[in-house]
Amino acid sequence: MATPKNPDCNIGNGKAPEAAALGTPLACDQCHAEIPATAAFNFEGADYIYHFCGPMCLDTWCKATNAHGK
Repeated sequence: MATPKNPDCNIGNGKAPEAAALGTPLACDQCHAEIPATAAFNFEGADYIYHFCGPMCLDTWCKATNAHGK
């Protein structure tokens, strides 16, 4: 799945996760839905990697954090 283009976020591709980590479910940082690691959209911040269930949550989060200067 291609990474969506979003002018509010600089979306990068971090290093590939360990194979064992791919079996661990994640929570979307916007809506808190549980998602498999293999299906998550990732945004690598300064200190954290954020995970999103889809492009709409990623877009909403990027716009909100950009508006607040985070």
